[in-house]
Amino acid sequence: MRILRSSLKGVPVLALLLAGSLSVALYAIYAAVYGVPSATNAAAGPGILLELRLYEVDPIRGRLVDVTHLLDRPDTLIYLEINAMAPPDPRWREDVVTLVKITAKPRRAMFFESEELLEISRGWVSVYESRGGDPEGTYSGLIVRLFIYNGSSGEIMFEAYDSLSYKPVEIARGRSLRVSAGLVRGSQTFAHLDVRYGHVSRLEAEAFTVTSTGN
Repeated sequence: MRILRSSLKGVPVLALLLAGSLSVALYAIYAAVYGVPSATNAAAGPGILLELRLYEVDPIRGRLVDVTHLLDRPDTLIYLEINAMAPPDPRWREDVVTLVKITAKPRRAMFFESEELLEISRGWVSVYESRGGDPEGTYSGLIVRLFIYNGSSGEIMFEAYDSLSYKPVEIARGRSLRVSAGLVRGSQTFAHLDVRYGHVSRLEAEAFTVTSTGN
């Protein structure tokens, strides 16, 4: 333990506590001891980190009940489509560009790296600047469509068709969109959407990447 304590002298305790998860904190400790790059320094490319929370209404109490555990069931699947509004630029022939289109076994948090989102964001920033606008206060939009369903029976448990606003200038800086979304059974829009910006570490990206089922 003497060696470990000595090796950790240069690691701020607060940084470990803010690492976001036990796995990230342990990786940071490993990096400090063995000299490998910290996960917080090895950022994945810009993309979208989508965190889902599922709710249904308790018919007796009339309260929302958290049923996010349904995502963990082996027969639960998600169809997810995320489209971006394209800037007026010859590089994009269509007004709407598909960034994500996948059927997969869902996770509570899913990461989709997207070079296309980065290029679209840079395009919007160029348009704002060419028109004398302020990129810091200008937004564009994403359109999200998803179904969470039972892969065995085909029953749709949750669905949403909604939009969200984001600042292209933040993505152009290499940051990712961190979207927290809540769905209520029976509603076709998100109960809540929280959009933030930040770097996603390679450790997070690998942990939250989903693979298409091919359906």
